[in-house]
Amino acid sequence: MTGETDTAPSRDHAGSAGTGVRAGAGADAAPDPAVSLSPGWTVQAPVTADLERVFAVIAASDLAEFGEPDYTLDDFKEEWETTDLASHAWMVLTPDGEVAGFAQAHHSEDRSRVDSEGYTHSAHYGRGVGTALLALIEARARADTAGVTGDERPVLKNYINANNPDAVSLLGRAGFEPARHFFRMRRTLDPAVPPEPATWPEGIHVVACRDRADQERLYVALDEAFQDHWGYYPESFEEWFAHHATSHGDPALWFMALDGEEIAGIAVLGHQLGGGWVKSLAVRRPWRNRGLGAALLAHAFETFWRRGTHVVGLGVDTESPTGATRLYERAGMEPVRLLATYHKTL
Repeated sequence: MTGETDTAPSRDHAGSAGTGVRAGAGADAAPDPAVSLSPGWTVQAPVTADLERVFAVIAASDLAEFGEPDYTLDDFKEEWETTDLASHAWMVLTPDGEVAGFAQAHHSEDRSRVDSEGYTHSAHYGRGVGTALLALIEARARADTAGVTGDERPVLKNYINANNPDAVSLLGRAGFEPARHFFRMRRTLDPAVPPEPATWPEGIHVVACRDRADQERLYVALDEAFQDHWGYYPESFEEWFAHHATSHGDPALWFMALDGEEIAGIAVLGHQLGGGWVKSLAVRRPWRNRGLGAALLAHAFETFWRRGTHVVGLGVDTESPTGATRLYERAGMEPVRLLATYHKTL
């Protein structure tokens, strides 16, 4: 199923921005990463002890691209716990042993899709670091998806700042194509004034998930609601739960809007990027256009405010067929970043 709200990424620097691009990197096979690096520069798999110095690269990339951090050390530590560092993560080191860049990749349960991200320290832009990292990502993706059968070929995905021409060029030369754009949106709540309460459609009430049975019911309804969204792909409950419960998630913040015993809408909340995060918000077809989405979002704001969290964010497909962007703007959220998804068929 889709990941965030309307298929939007919660993380956004997947293309190693501002890096040099080796001319002639073909689209049919991954280039040799060593070709783009200067003599003495090396690639190495990170270990747990490298956490803080790799995070420093991410923070520097954030500041150079957006003027503010996008990712906390705790966020990164939690993500590393689910990453196979030995085979799916890489550091580019300068001759002095400084970390100049970092990348990692994760494949879907059925290995039909590989998500990737890469970062280059702003002090090392233009040194071929991004080209090397992208080559490593692609080689790993091809190995992960080898032998996958089906009507559609596997896809390697990468997310970048849509306004970064160097990242766009890097991916274009490597054979990636733009697939979709997303907004990162944010609302800052007044700590002294509670947000406006949710107004529920007639017959609707909201409950929190209480146990595993509720979580499975929520998953089935959410999967159904997202099937008409761009980028939908099926995933098992186990894969979905592992991502949402362990990646900045809190099952106590998973809500179901009920019409009798039927689930009409869902809000899956968590904490990420230094604030509250609406991981998924969906309304099932029979209950759309009745104000339920706005009520669920208002409930999210109320929930975060009561817990002392006053900055709330989410990601949204700019071409959402449900008009989600307009809903969020009416609720006081503002776009703060424009992101792009790039795909390469393997």
